[in-house]
This record gives sequence, structure tokens and C-alpha cells, in this order.
Amino acid sequence: MRKYIAGWLFSLSLISAQHICYSIDKSQIISNLDSPEGVRIAFDSTSLLKNEQNFSVWVEFDTARYIPYAGRADLQCCQGKKQGDYACYGDDDGGTIEIRVKGKDVYFKIGTVRLAETTDDPVVYSIKGNALHYIKGTVTPCKRSLDAIVKAKNFEEDREKTKLAKSLAQLKDIIIYDIDYNEEVAIAVGEDNSVETREKQDRDEYYLPVTLYSFDKGKHWKRSSQGDIPKRRVVMLEGKKAVAVGSVEGAGGYIFLTENGGADWETVYEDGFLYDIAMHGKSLIAVGYKILKSNDIKRWRAVKSECRELYAVMSLDKKRLVASGNGEICFSKDSGESWHRAKIAEEEEALRGIMMEHLYRKGGKLYVWARHPEGFTLVSSDNGEHWKYEE
Repeated sequence: MRKYIAGWLFSLSLISAQHICYSIDKSQIISNLDSPEGVRIAFDSTSLLKNEQNFSVWVEFDTARYIPYAGRADLQCCQGKKQGDYACYGDDDGGTIEIRVKGKDVYFKIGTVRLAETTDDPVVYSIKGNALHYIKGTVTPCKRSLDAIVKAKNFEEDREKTKLAKSLAQLKDIIIYDIDYNEEVAIAVGEDNSVETREKQDRDEYYLPVTLYSFDKGKHWKRSSQGDIPKRRVVMLEGKKAVAVGSVEGAGGYIFLTENGGADWETVYEDGFLYDIAMHGKSLIAVGYKILKSNDIKRWRAVKSECRELYAVMSLDKKRLVASGNGEICFSKDSGESWHRAKIAEEEEALRGIMMEHLYRKGGKLYVWARHPEGFTLVSSDNGEHWKYEE
């Protein structure tokens, strides 16, 4: 039995003081995000209470878990047949909400509201309410948003990473893919989403790679001037050393090394597509269209694998690792020297083409969340060798 999962977003949208926000009872919605908590709906209070013809509504999926590139779904609203009744619609079937204003009370009738990962990608996240009944909204403080849009993996499991992510609020139009740190330095990797920056560099169609580093636990961030390839994941090593992986269409995958805390980077591997990297003892494992292993950072070799396209990798113990990807999960019991396809109960064929990149461990079990409009989670109790749908 597949289970819808909901959750609160990591304070991503740009809601300012002139807006008013309403929370919705979490029991009134279902979602394909983690940890059911509810949603927050925000709009211009002046426009709404003056019964103006048109205004915008933002539906925020407010979760500690990451949402790539965007943290809100925008809907345009217009007045319905009655004064104080509005119908709101998102672009390209992005969602529907009906709003009813009665005095100081506001009610919402929620259909399905969707949030695309990017403007070009298909919809992957959604919330759904009972479209037949109005739900009373409760006025709630509009959370102070980050000027930096943060995309990270499992920040909620690491308080220090959460603090570092929040410290990026001083930076505008930055998309952060990953953050890692040690006692000496913190490094954040991502892309610059600034229209001004793209225009200056004649790169209107693309986001620009950005690497940020801090030697004072996020109080001040500096920007590396190097690199045309977006770094997707970063792993801190000893001292000021770190490695990162990144890929770009038409250019392949790369592994980068810095020895001065992120200021300068050199390419130590170039081939295929690479999406994630992890420490395993004294070795490093990188995954993508192949699985690579290195014992000395600069020399990498491909290892045997039954999986063809992996997006996330995790070290479990001295010998075991697990990786998830495009409709497939692989595990290793020999420190990453060989990888075998895991068995997935029931609809294994139906998983083809479904991205499974949110891999995490909780309560002694492994979980992987599938990026899919209906959203579902697979769970393993034997270190990733067998998986079933979470009930």
C-alpha cells in the first residue's frame, strides 16, 4: 500500500511583511512530501479584504526537507459570482483553490496544488485537499524567508548544516545544492539564479555555478571565482580539503578537489554523468551513470555494478553501502568493489523512469522517497538488499 507523505518546507519563499498568511489543518490535506504537517497560504491582505478583482496566492510547502529550486506554488485569483468568493488557478494546471471571505474569516477549498521542480521539468510535488468542502484558515505568522533558495539533502538531520543554510540568507538569488563542513571550513555548492548575473555573462538560458566557502562557521561567505560546471554534492575531508561532483548536459560529469577550503578547485576526473559522492572509511564512492571508487582522491576507477543510473549513495558500515537511482536500487557488501541490484517487492517494472534520489536512514531502517506526482516511499530492513512499499 503506497503512502502519501507530507512535510514542511525549509522557509524558501519570498513572503514579505505586507502579506498575510493562513495555515491549514494538517488533517485536511494529503501530500507526497515528508512528515504531514500542513500548508501555509499567503496573499496580499489589502487585495483580499478589499475584494479586488485580481490578486495572487502563494501556497507554501513548508518542510524541513528540501524542495528543488522552488518553495512555493503561485496561483492567480479572480472574483467569482459572489462578492468575497474567488477562484485561483496555477499556470499549466499548477493547481486550483477557491477562497471565500466572510467578514474576518477566510475559508479555502483546495483541489490539487502542484509544485514543479523547475520551470521545465514535470510536476513532482503536490498537496491535495477535499475539493468539495471549505476549510477555515487560521492566521499564522508569515515566516521570514531566506534570500538564498536552499536545496540540500537531509539538513534536518544535522543542526550545524541547518545553521549554515540559514546563514546564507545574506546572499540573494542563490540556489544551494549541498553544504558540508569540518572544524576548519564550510563549503556550499550550487548555482546563481540572478538575472543580472546571467545577463552580464551572456548566460540567460542557464544558471551559473557558484561555490561558497566560510572559515568562521557561516558568519561570512566568500565566493570562488572558478568553474563553469555546477557542483552538485560536496564532501569535506581533512583540513581544508574537499571533493565535489557535478554534471552538465553536453559536458559530462566531473570530480573536483580543493585543498584550500574551496577557493580554488582542480578537476581530478572527467567522464560520464555523476550525481553524488560519499565517504566510506578511507575511500570515496561517486555514483551516476557508473560507480567510481578512489583511495587517494586523485585516481578513480570504475567498479562492477548491475545498476545503470544512480543519484544517491550512502555508506552504512565498514563493508556495506546502498545507492538509489532511476527506478533501481543497488547495494554493496564489499566496501563498494561490486554492486548488486536490490529486489523490490511487487511493482518493480513500474519503477522504471522514476527518480529515487532522497535516500535516508531512520530507526534502523533505510528509506528512499520516489520523485513522482503520486509520491511514495520504499523501505528496507536488511541494509538495502530487499525493498517494499511503505504501508
